[in-house]
Amino acid sequence: QPEPEPLHSNFQKEAEPLTELFGDYLTRCVFSKTWNLRDAALQKLAMDLQNGEHRQKDQNRLLAGYILVLKRMVPDKNVQVFLSAMALLQGLCQMLRQVRRPEAHSLLDPLMVLLVDRLGDGNARVDKAARDAHLCDLMRCPSVGASFTAQQLLRPLKKKSVNPRVYIARLQLLAAMVTEAGVQPESKEGLPLDPTVQLAMDWFNNANADVRENAVKLVAACYAHAGLKRIEKYLANIRQAQRDIFDEEFDRVDAGDGLEMGQPQSHRSGSNRSTPKGPAKAVPIPEEAEPEDLTTCQFCGMHNAEATQEAMDVHYWRECPMLTQCQYCKQVIEIATLGPHLRDECEGPGAAQAAQDLGPTQCPLCKAEVGSGEEDWRRHILQEGCAANPRAKT
Repeated sequence: QPEPEPLHSNFQKEAEPLTELFGDYLTRCVFSKTWNLRDAALQKLAMDLQNGEHRQKDQNRLLAGYILVLKRMVPDKNVQVFLSAMALLQGLCQMLRQVRRPEAHSLLDPLMVLLVDRLGDGNARVDKAARDAHLCDLMRCPSVGASFTAQQLLRPLKKKSVNPRVYIARLQLLAAMVTEAGVQPESKEGLPLDPTVQLAMDWFNNANADVRENAVKLVAACYAHAGLKRIEKYLANIRQAQRDIFDEEFDRVDAGDGLEMGQPQSHRSGSNRSTPKGPAKAVPIPEEAEPEDLTTCQFCGMHNAEATQEAMDVHYWRECPMLTQCQYCKQVIEIATLGPHLRDECEGPGAAQAAQDLGPTQCPLCKAEVGSGEEDWRRHILQEGCAANPRAKT
């Protein structure tokens, strides 16, 4: 690894507690302009946390130090740095199990707004990692819980112009949380019903059809736990055609379609969706997320029934035709997102100029016009075969 540059005077005060906890070299890596060094610092911190290297140090100061690092790294535009930050957060949540809820919430509070901002990111891996951090790490941590995790998600978006995928990511995440943790007061650990349904109804007015569809699914997830009586007031002033959309989704819930295994059926009497027959029972929160499928590549769809994590890592690093190595920073990137990476993330010399020479729907390898949809890229790379792709099968 190259030697990290000296700390800039602007960061001296902020870095002091980190230097005391983790030493000068690692702290300079955390504040470095070189993404490889920032990534290496995060991986070292996560590994030391897992191995209990700092168990003799003051735990409150240690927790505050990890949060300070994450506050710098969660907004990082480099994909790999963000993913490593999420691995550190996962380890931190294990440590937080020993902390009382008020202290854990106080520590995490300044981090939550930064983490929520990564939901719906243009890079699919960033979006997935941000969702997993909310659902698998924070919500399921006994010292954090669903209600606290959802607080920032339930706040209205401040920007006037927001990409639909941001709305969709939040709605899908909230629906998953409701499905798993339930709603209050039936479930003490559940989400607050009124602000959750209100947000869904507000976003049901969005011009994007996928946003509206996911708003309906969030309301249906609440309906499955609370019954129609408690959400009827939010449906009172919509047009009949809109009401029919909700009723169709409620029918699917009642039939058991679209529900996660083990989610309680909604409560209604006959076909008129009258009052709930009793309080909804919250779904027990499992200790761990479902294991990731290691036999199928999430990018190109290659399937190997005998694949291991190591084999799949090699496939991503050397073989997957949907991925390529950025020539400026050597990071492995989706070809479809290489353009935005060069423009917004890459710190290698020449990357900014390369981005300027690239059209928004051009293939960064062969410069052919591809389109903006995921299927456009799959057709260009997997079916037609990009002529300039070094990983293309011959």
